[in-house]
Amino acid sequence: TYGPRTVDLINITNNDICSLFYYSCSITNKFSTTQLNACGTIQTTALRTALGLPNWTPNVVLLKISGQETLADKMKRLAVKFFIKQISNNDYSPIHSCRQNLSIHLTKKDEESLLAHLTDLNISPNHIITLPKASAFQCEIYDIHTSDLGFQNKAQPTAFIEGLFNDFISNNFEDYFIIASKSLVQTSIAGISNQHSFVFRIHPINSIFTAEALAICQAIDDLSIPEKNLMNLTHSLSVLQVLKTFPSDLRGLSTACITKL
Repeated sequence: TYGPRTVDLINITNNDICSLFYYSCSITNKFSTTQLNACGTIQTTALRTALGLPNWTPNVVLLKISGQETLADKMKRLAVKFFIKQISNNDYSPIHSCRQNLSIHLTKKDEESLLAHLTDLNISPNHIITLPKASAFQCEIYDIHTSDLGFQNKAQPTAFIEGLFNDFISNNFEDYFIIASKSLVQTSIAGISNQHSFVFRIHPINSIFTAEALAICQAIDDLSIPEKNLMNLTHSLSVLQVLKTFPSDLRGLSTACITKL
C-alpha cells in the first residue's frame, strides 16, 4: 500500500498540532472548561483524520485506539511537571521566589493544583531536590571535560580509547565511578571508589537529570580525599553542560567531572 502510515499521522498530530498546547502548558492549563473542550475538539478532529474514523466515533474509543490521553489532562500534567522542574532549578528558575512553602511564583490556581498533585504522591515540596546555589561550589575547585580528553573521541578504535582511558586514570586519579538510575517505581544514586562508597534511594518524582547531578555533588562530598585529585565519571552530558555555566573562577584542577563518551 502507498501513503503515510497511521502511526506517522498520529505523530504529526502530536508534534505539529498538540505540541503547541503542550509547549505553553503553564499558560493553557488555566483555560476555562469551555476553552479546554474547544482545544480537545482540535485534537479529536485531527486524530479522526489520522485514523480514518467516522465523526460518530466516541472520543473514549478514539483516544484508546490512538493510545493518547485527553489534551486537557496532558496539559495539566505537563504544567505540574514544569512547575516541579522550576522548584528543582531553585535560584536558576526565571520564576524563582523566596516564599517559604513554594520557591516559585505561582497563581493561586496553579499553586492549588501543584500542592494537590504532590499530596496525591504523599510528598511535600521539601522532597524535591533542588540545584545548589553557585556559592555552594566556591569551596570546590573543579574542571569539567566533555570532549577535550583523548579517550572521549569516539572516532578512535575502541581498544585505543580503552588504553587511553586506563592510562589517564592510573596517572592522575583514584579510580571510581558514579551511577544514577531511574525506573517506574524508584530513583537511585550510587558511587564507589577504592576507599569509600555510597548508595541512596531518592523519591521517584525526581528525574534522572536530578539524580545524576545529585550523584556528582554527593561524590564530591563523600568520596573526595584531601590533597588528592578526584575524578567523577558520568554519562550525563547535559548535567555537565549545566555545571559548566557556573562562573569560571569556580573551576580548577583538583576535581574533574568527566563524561566518558
